[in-house]
Amino acid sequence: MPPIVVPDGMDAPDRQMALRVPNEQAAPGRPTAHPDDCVAEPPSFYAEAGDPNPDNLPPRPVPVADTGAPRAAPTRVTREVTRFIEDWAKAWARRDFDDWVQFYVADFSPEGYENNAAWRSDQQRLFEVEATTRIEPDSMNVSVLPDGKVRARFHQQFGVGDQERTVEKELVLTPGTRRGSWLISEDYVIDVR
Repeated sequence: MPPIVVPDGMDAPDRQMALRVPNEQAAPGRPTAHPDDCVAEPPSFYAEAGDPNPDNLPPRPVPVADTGAPRAAPTRVTREVTRFIEDWAKAWARRDFDDWVQFYVADFSPEGYENNAAWRSDQQRLFEVEATTRIEPDSMNVSVLPDGKVRARFHQQFGVGDQERTVEKELVLTPGTRRGSWLISEDYVIDVR
């Protein structure tokens, strides 16, 4: 317990102004019977369901149950995720496979691939094709999943010249230590236009 601090100009605390500690029989949340006592226990700010409410307190708020549904990400997370995805797209546009692949979890192996090595080999081949990619930042929709991962849906344009097309993409990001605070753990093409 920290020592009592005595204000300047005094050599001891003013005990005449101090409140006494109440005895154990004092009613919780109510002043004790002795006028020099402090309250036995802080009063409630809310009325409990089913209990008498003589002080006409507002009812205790009921916490919203976690339905397991995604919820909108806070602005900070949306900015962070948008920046991460823009950096991911820039690495792709620079054709820097070694940098680009670092945006994914180490064992990334989407459906259709036997393992991570097969996916990497296929992606390496695709990097040899000249193309550009751009993210439409205004299309970014970020939500936080119940397990702490983040889902980001956005539109991505990629291709060459008149062969450019728009893809609706969804990435599921896992908190990580590389590339800021996220790593791609799932990667889906939702729609192609």
